[in-house]
Amino acid sequence: MRKVVLWEPNFLAVGSVIARTDLISTVPSRVATHFAQGLPILAYDLPLPLPAPDFAMYWHPRSQEDAGHKWLRGKIAELLKA
Repeated sequence: MRKVVLWEPNFLAVGSVIARTDLISTVPSRVATHFAQGLPILAYDLPLPLPAPDFAMYWHPRSQEDAGHKWLRGKIAELLKA
């Protein structure tokens, strides 16, 4: 049975948690490989397929009409559609 004890929206913070506890986590394979090179943890491929992750962008309302911010949001959205 799965018991979720921590939900971390930023998977880059997960490595230090995993290294200091008996918890496990799923993260992108490149992140897991990076963690395993610098931390006392092991990385394994999952034994089953997972659905594609959902992505979201958040910004302060004052940035809504900023031209540079709009450009960057557009580029990120294009990359995530691919």
